[in-house]
Amino acid sequence: MLAGNIVDIQEKLDEHIVALNQMNAMRYVTPFRSIVQEKSSSLSEAADTIEKWLKVQTLWSNLVAVFAAGDIAKQMPTESKKFK
Repeated sequence: MLAGNIVDIQEKLDEHIVALNQMNAMRYVTPFRSIVQEKSSSLSEAADTIEKWLKVQTLWSNLVAVFAAGDIAKQMPTESKKFK
């Protein structure tokens, strides 16, 4: 699991998104506005994807704990086999 690295990546993404938003607010950005907005959108999309990925990873870990062993796996053998 890359939890430590992911946190660093999320922090860097946030820093760069803030920097791009600040650039976008400057009056001198006019010739580059579309590029700045495009990059900001791409970084925001990457940040959202990472957040969703981490949520799925957490949910999957919880399901592994439920179906891999224990009473629930015994009570639901068909679902447990499907999960494996």
